[in-house]
Amino acid sequence: MPWRPDPAAEVLVLGDSFANIYSLEEMNWGRAAGMVEQLSLALNRPVDAILRNDNGAHASRETLSRELVRGKDRLAGKKVVVWQFAARELAVGDWKLLDMAFRPSGSGESGSPTQMRELIVSGTIAAKSAAPRAGQIPYAHHVFTLDLIDLQVHQGTLTQSKIAVYLFSMRNHQNTVAFSWPVGKRVKLRLRPWRPDFFARYGRINRTETNDTELTHPWWGEVVE
Repeated sequence: MPWRPDPAAEVLVLGDSFANIYSLEEMNWGRAAGMVEQLSLALNRPVDAILRNDNGAHASRETLSRELVRGKDRLAGKKVVVWQFAARELAVGDWKLLDMAFRPSGSGESGSPTQMRELIVSGTIAAKSAAPRAGQIPYAHHVFTLDLIDLQVHQGTLTQSKIAVYLFSMRNHQNTVAFSWPVGKRVKLRLRPWRPDFFARYGRINRTETNDTELTHPWWGEVVE
């Protein structure tokens, strides 16, 4: 079986695309053979990892921060944290301060969607995170975030009045239809919980977030035609 990070490991690596390049299959350079895998082999012990393409000065830290806020203690049992980033970040990186407080029960919303099945909802875009235009970044894919309000559920059950949704703004170097959606637009999406399997599949792609950290249980979204 290909190597996988171990959440119970005593070593945690935070990294960017230089750790992903021979590990994240979507980058088309191979899989399970990157920096973290080599470190695990050299140490002869399991290693945990939080990796995210681009913005090495804050992206992996931001993911760690949001995991802690959502009640997932990714620092539990850790003895060493290794933080890898490109040297250029020392000159041009965004070294913003991030909250690393662990909140055992999460915050904000009531009712985690992790046990829910697929939903289809309509909602109004209250906020959207920044997203690059195709050709502006060297990566083939990008994930951005939409905050939705005024929700109407067409399939399934939803108790939240406002939700955060991750979806592709760019795939295979082409912007998606969602990329051009303006704030205030009414949209229809198929939603699935941002479970560990989705995190493992899409969590390492470069991603932008909105400023609403109270939306602790995001969804993965796909456009309903």
